Order: sequence, then C-alpha cells, then structure tokens
Amino acid sequence: MLRIHYDKYHDVVGKMLKKVLEVQYEGDKAAADKFIDQYTTWDENLHGLVAKNIRDQQRYRFRLFKYAGLGE
Repeated sequence: MLRIHYDKYHDVVGKMLKKVLEVQYEGDKAAADKFIDQYTTWDENLHGLVAKNIRDQQRYRFRLFKYAGLGE
C-alpha cells in the first residue's frame, strides 16, 4: 500500500524546492546533473515495488468516456 505522510509532506516538498532553486541559482552543470541523476534514476527494488503495488490495487487500468456532441 502506498502511504503519504502528510505531516512530513510540506517540509519535504519545501526542502526539495529549496534544493532545486539552489541548483538553478548556482548554474553549476555538474551539480545539476548530479541532482537529476539522484532524483530520476529508477531503482527497481524501490520504485518497481511501488509501481507493482499501485498496479495491484487498480481495479480498472483504463476507462472509456463517451461524450455527446453539442446540439445532438
């Protein structure tokens, strides 16, 4: 089950935003590349498990929507 700890959410998001702004402000390409690698690398042991849990909890993967045309 995926759980979000809302009591920690604002602090964590604030720290992430601060780090993003620092990397942008410094203009250091190496630091930017390191940041991107750190937060965009797929770790199958962690992210694969999270993805599997989400898929296992989905009742329906796709939904069909039908829209009527205006004036019909």
